[in-house]
Amino acid sequence: MPAAGAGGAAAVARPLLRALRQQVARFEAEGLPLTGVVGAPGLHLLLDPAAALHAAFEGGGGDGGALSAGGGLDGAFSALRMLPRQLDALTGAEEETRRALRCWSELQADWRHRLHVGSGAAGGRPAAAAAATWAAAGIVDASEAAAWALHRLAHAHEVESMLLEDEAQERERQLEGDIASAREALDSMAAQVREEAGGGLFDSPAPGSSGQDVAPRQLEAVGKAMFGPPLKFKFEPFEWVYDGLSPALLPHVLDRRKGAPLALAMAAAGVARRLGVAAYPVCAHDAEVLGVQSGPAHMQGIPAEVAARQAGRVVAAPPSPNTWLVAVGGALITPASGGGAGTSSSSSSSSSSGGSDTSSSSSGGSGGSGGGGAFFFDVVPRGGALLSESEARARYPNLGGARAPVGAHVVGVWAELARMLVMAHQRRGESDLVAHWMYQALALDTRAPEWGHLLDG
Repeated sequence: MPAAGAGGAAAVARPLLRALRQQVARFEAEGLPLTGVVGAPGLHLLLDPAAALHAAFEGGGGDGGALSAGGGLDGAFSALRMLPRQLDALTGAEEETRRALRCWSELQADWRHRLHVGSGAAGGRPAAAAAATWAAAGIVDASEAAAWALHRLAHAHEVESMLLEDEAQERERQLEGDIASAREALDSMAAQVREEAGGGLFDSPAPGSSGQDVAPRQLEAVGKAMFGPPLKFKFEPFEWVYDGLSPALLPHVLDRRKGAPLALAMAAAGVARRLGVAAYPVCAHDAEVLGVQSGPAHMQGIPAEVAARQAGRVVAAPPSPNTWLVAVGGALITPASGGGAGTSSSSSSSSSSGGSDTSSSSSGGSGGSGGGGAFFFDVVPRGGALLSESEARARYPNLGGARAPVGAHVVGVWAELARMLVMAHQRRGESDLVAHWMYQALALDTRAPEWGHLLDG
């Protein structure tokens, strides 16, 4: 924190920081993820909250010190009052939900360590020539890890409800088989895309060639092969009531070749990752909640005959998922402060998910960003579409809100995955599972408006 008041302020700040770090340790001891402080705009979507708090005290929170809002130590004292309330709210969850939260906590600890270790020797950032590739790979790998965890968690209630232990164990083996098959499918698809592209497009650029020029062509080749022949992925409107959870679960999406935009973007980014392309999923922040006067025809495109039978009825429409794109380049990238994993996301949008963090310098090999801005592949139109940065911003005006460090992008994807399961169970009328997933969504996104209800309750 800025040293206003010299020794007196520092004498207060040091024990205050220690107290905040003790609160972080309490979350870890309880097996609960801590990704931000409710009501602290600069402290959300945090992969490493302890480092973020330290950076905020040192004025490195991206907005000049996230805990110094209003001057002095007011922000820090507010955070110290809020964190125990957040902890109490999450510890009040039922045991099944606590187990799910523990899974996210372990995932957070694992990827905090991996991204910190991978950020370079002696705690430094990776060399400029490899920064974009390192960061994009970290975002994609951490997102895939969450997708496999989501697949297990989405079926945990089913497994735990089985009366016979043998049946439960067999179902768990099936779920692990789904995940192994999904990984193999991504590897196979990458090989198909490489063969379809031909001409050495995914080989390291020759000396003197520009990674900045190659990356958009690589991204377009991945997208066109996946959303056209031979793989034929597609986005089409879906209804959670009829489709179940499949549109959100990556193993099912890879098998059915269709799903929610985030799952499709993760599939494309996963294939690109296996081809050495520094691509990563980015949220367009375009979700809207339809009004209660909106008819069923607007409800994520339910079949026309169903809409006709329901015509004239006034219903509450569910929110639609955000559109997600696949990006290469550094236009939405902010450098991480306080550690390689990315510790502050104060420049992120107020929507439910973040974007990415890489250096804006060119990456070596394929997928460099350079100074020419980003390119995006939109997974929603039939066949997909490669967009320049200006085209993407024209189509999705809130896209700029996705600027964030690596950690914020990772946690942003996790939060959106949990939020999709909330929407699915809401639409299906499964109130117990809505509450179960709402706790998880709130733990992963401290900006969520439902925190006000949870804390007031």
